[in-house]
Amino acid sequence: MADQIIHNLLTRLKEVNFILETCTDGTMPFEQANVIARFYYDYQDTNVLIDEAERMATEDTEGLRESYICTVKCF
Repeated sequence: MADQIIHNLLTRLKEVNFILETCTDGTMPFEQANVIARFYYDYQDTNVLIDEAERMATEDTEGLRESYICTVKCF
């Protein structure tokens, strides 16, 4: 479950970063602004991710290590 959350987060974060990098004139279409707004709405409570990482650190260190490796490969 954590792997899927992290993968989804990274995929969407890449999309947000791309939109922000290509927005050179300070304006963007509604569709792009909506992508950014949805990302921040969906991930405004990062405590859920922190709680999961803490749980994995005590109960599933191998899963946490795999999540880290996936994160490094994605960026």
